[in-house]
Amino acid sequence: MASAGPSGEILLHLAASFPASTFVGYDTSPQALGLAELRASEQGLQNLTLLNPSEGAESRLPCQPTYHLVVMQDSLHDMAHPQTILEAIRQSMLDDSSSSTSSSSRGPLQRQADALDGYSGGPLLFVSDKAACDDVASTLQMPAAALMLGYSVGLCLGSGLSEPGGAGLGTLGLTEAVARKLSAAAGFSRYRLLDNPSGDVNCYHVFCP
Repeated sequence: MASAGPSGEILLHLAASFPASTFVGYDTSPQALGLAELRASEQGLQNLTLLNPSEGAESRLPCQPTYHLVVMQDSLHDMAHPQTILEAIRQSMLDDSSSSTSSSSRGPLQRQADALDGYSGGPLLFVSDKAACDDVASTLQMPAAALMLGYSVGLCLGSGLSEPGGAGLGTLGLTEAVARKLSAAAGFSRYRLLDNPSGDVNCYHVFCP
């Protein structure tokens, strides 16, 4: 399994919970990587590797199919070139569906993912990001809209426009329509926006090879 972008706490928890599996985290923040490495060392985790893609090709997502699962946590909307990172993730993912889990042990989000046409528990990209609507009027009716738009102006839009040709999605820019377009362009064959069981400010996107 791999994590693209800030997901240190998730990886630490998973690596501790599943010692027979291997985990790789990619992040461009030296501070975040240093803190995660310290916590991994304190916990004695031997199955977690942390890499900074800015340090060279050997520290970037592999160009050959490698991962069964990739996760992203509240970061895709911040990226100047989300299409590029999704293409790199797609290239690094396995195509087969040899990895599956019995339906009785699957949680509500996993069971929703099963509804994807042809999905049989194989490799997937799981993206947690801020919930948003495809039309502006509906977005403005969301309880946390003012707060999220404030974050966007103060941080997320600037990050998304920090490079030439930046997408500038902003905090509420990863809508279902945008995600579907990115998914198809990156080479994923199936996409689904999962229902939000907790009703919080996040939503959950599933991309399958």
